Amino acid sequence: SYAYLEHHYRWDTDGSRAEWTEFVSPDDVRQTDIDVYTHEIQLQGSAFDNNLDFATGFYYEIQEPDGPEGQQIRAFYNDVSTDWEIEKETYGPYAQATYNLGHFFTGLTGWEITAGIRKSFDRVEGESVFLQSMFGIPSPPAFLDGKMKDSAVTWTLGLDYKGEHSLTYAKVSRGYKVGGFTITAANPAKSEYDSEFVFNYELGNKLDFNIGHIPVRLNTAAYYTDYTDMQRHGVDVYVDPNNPSIAPRIGAAVVNAGEASIAGLELEATIIP
Repeated sequence: SYAYLEHHYRWDTDGSRAEWTEFVSPDDVRQTDIDVYTHEIQLQGSAFDNNLDFATGFYYEIQEPDGPEGQQIRAFYNDVSTDWEIEKETYGPYAQATYNLGHFFTGLTGWEITAGIRKSFDRVEGESVFLQSMFGIPSPPAFLDGKMKDSAVTWTLGLDYKGEHSLTYAKVSRGYKVGGFTITAANPAKSEYDSEFVFNYELGNKLDFNIGHIPVRLNTAAYYTDYTDMQRHGVDVYVDPNNPSIAPRIGAAVVNAGEASIAGLELEATIIP
């Protein structure tokens, strides 16, 4: 497949009618152009008298975003612009299968196990030129460039039981979000960030039953999500000790903020009187 995106935006970051901090496109040009190409080959099938369903394949994607970024802080006559381009490439093989355990042992009728795995390879390269002026006085330009490669194994493992009117399941999975290059970073040390990883655990039940003649559906789930090297986006302010200027550089960067966890319980009920 092929996709093309043209992006143009304006942000009012102070939330007021006054034009204090406005993100605007320089000279009204597009903010981002992105070309995306994807290729995938896949094999799906079943075996053992339809007791095993499987899918396996290979995925490839390349993205090429580029364009200018601009910000005007009207209160201080501060203009920031960045001209940049990035190339992101990802590819990897994967496989997943679901097996009916009752085919192996009749005492396990209704039980199924699902397992999947993927090996991801990623490459990110980028470069940008950071320009800033205050009260019409330009600061020295900042040139950023970065290159990184990473790979990871992600997987999922689940077990479920299907009764006549119920489904009970447990699942654990590992996810991965590749690191990259921040073209709007004011501090060169923040132009690159590492990959993010997550473990997700979930236990749930889906049940259909009747109260008298009234059908009821009840779905419950408990989950826990654990992040490592979580990626967060925020404002980046930097003073270059080697190139002092009238104002600090003002940009934005993605950083690895550390660890985070999310736990919760979901409950959903449908009653049809």
